[in-house]
This record gives sequence, structure tokens and C-alpha cells, in this order.
Amino acid sequence: MMWLRRIMLGLLFAQLGLAFLAVLGLMQRRISVRWAGGCLLLVSAGISASGQLLWQRPDRSIELAGDQAFFQAVSDLPADALLFGSGWWQNPVVALVSGRRMRNEEAWTAHGFEQQAEPGYWVFDRYAMALDEHVRNRFAWRCDCEPIYAGRGGEIFRIHRFFDSPEDSLTEMQRIDASSPGLAEGFAPEPQGGLRWSAAESFVKLDAAMPVAQLLINYRLPAPPVSVGDSVPSLALRVSATSCESQPVPLSAGNASAHIELNCASPVDRIQLRLVDPSANADASADTFWMVREVQIFPPQGEAR
Repeated sequence: MMWLRRIMLGLLFAQLGLAFLAVLGLMQRRISVRWAGGCLLLVSAGISASGQLLWQRPDRSIELAGDQAFFQAVSDLPADALLFGSGWWQNPVVALVSGRRMRNEEAWTAHGFEQQAEPGYWVFDRYAMALDEHVRNRFAWRCDCEPIYAGRGGEIFRIHRFFDSPEDSLTEMQRIDASSPGLAEGFAPEPQGGLRWSAAESFVKLDAAMPVAQLLINYRLPAPPVSVGDSVPSLALRVSATSCESQPVPLSAGNASAHIELNCASPVDRIQLRLVDPSANADASADTFWMVREVQIFPPQGEAR
């Protein structure tokens, strides 16, 4: 996002200007001027150090690895791709770090996107994942998309089509959020702060039976990590339905998303979520709780279009 880049460039030029004035002051004979030069030098050094501390502070030591992996995933998208955020929040930090331009999907019509030969991707950083319910509701009808990346740092979706209104939408993706009755057996009766507590074994009821190829689950795992790092190797998620079952997917502590390949042979209307501890017994449910923000269910792409 250009406004954030301008702010960062302004801070850089301010640092250089303060450093230059500090050096001039330190070269003068008058003690008062030298003191002023020294103070300017400290201010310049403080601006520089504050940026480093934002990335190295202890409470970000776990989040940092997930953010960096997400930034790299965005950077690795095709060079000619169109990358989108939504409305006023267009992933400014991601754009700055990855060097990729973010566009506002609200400014694009379905016809305008179809006229472009470039591939399109909708990017959600971890702030949009956790805070912006309006955008998540809009995403549910706005595009025919499929998830290609999910983790602690964010989510990336490949865009196949845009739709101009909910009435025009042909998307078959189902979104079950924390307030939905679709979070059924094994879930708390009411959401708290946009999340629903879940037991280690729980069930998601779909609005209508559908073929299922992929799930994306946005969650919070309160369990602390066993060591400094991005994953909690002792906990994994198994997803199953009548005709299919996924491989265990490792989970991360804190706010994150999990991308699950399911490929059910026949339409399903009920999906089981089960936390397991692979280090103990991969077939037994773990003795813990977690929180679910939303479940997105995607059909095979050949049937979604």
C-alpha cells in the first residue's frame, strides 16, 4: 500500500537528516552545539532501533516465523498476478515487505476482472483473518476462489471469478462462522469474541449436502508452544466425513488457519473435526479444547464453476 511506503520513506529520510545534523553538531567547537548533536544522534539511533525491536520483541518471537513464511508465499506468487485486499485494508505490511502491489477488490467489477489475462489472488493477512468479519462475509459471495496457502501469518486464495452482488453469486463455497448453528455437537452454545469453544471432537453441519474437496479452518489454539517456533508438533487435526478422511494436519498455537484436503467421493452434510496427539495415539482424541472462528468448505473446482 502506497501510503505505508511513503510513511516508511519519510522515516528513513528523517533518520538520515537527523544523522547529518548530528554529525555537523559534533564537529562544532561549542559544547552546547556538541550536546545538541549528540542528542540528535541518539534520536536517530532510537528510531532505527525501534523498528528492529518491533520484529524481535519476545511476544512476537513465535508470530514472526509465521509472518515471514506468509510474506514469502506472497512474494513467490506469479510476477504478473493481480493481488487483492479489500476496502481500506489492503494488507499494507505484506505489500511493504513482499514488494507486491495490492489492489482493492471493491474497485473491480466481475467483467473488469474477466478482461484481465493475469491470474488473481485474494490475500488476507493475520489482521484481516482475525478482525474483519465484514470482509469475511463479503468474501463468501464475492468470488469463486480456492485456498492455496493457510498458516499463522495469513491466507491466500486463487481467484477464478468475481461476482458483483450476492444475488449474482454462483459460488458454492459454504462459510460456517462462529455464530452459525452449523457449529453443532461438541461446540459451546454461544460464541465469545467471534470464536466458538470446541471440544477435541466436534461436528460441523453444512447448510446443504455438497461434494467436498477442501476445507479452510480459522482457529485459535490456546495451548502454549513446546518451544520457540511456529508449530505445536504434539497436536494435529483430523477431518472426516461419511466417505472420506484427511491426513493429520499439524496445528499452530495462537491464531492461525489450517488448509485440509478432503476429496469426498459423494456429497456430505456433516463433517467431523478431531484434535489428536500423534506422539501418543493418532487414533485417539486429544484431551484439550480449542476455538473455531470459521470453517470454509470448498467443492471440487470443476463443479464450482
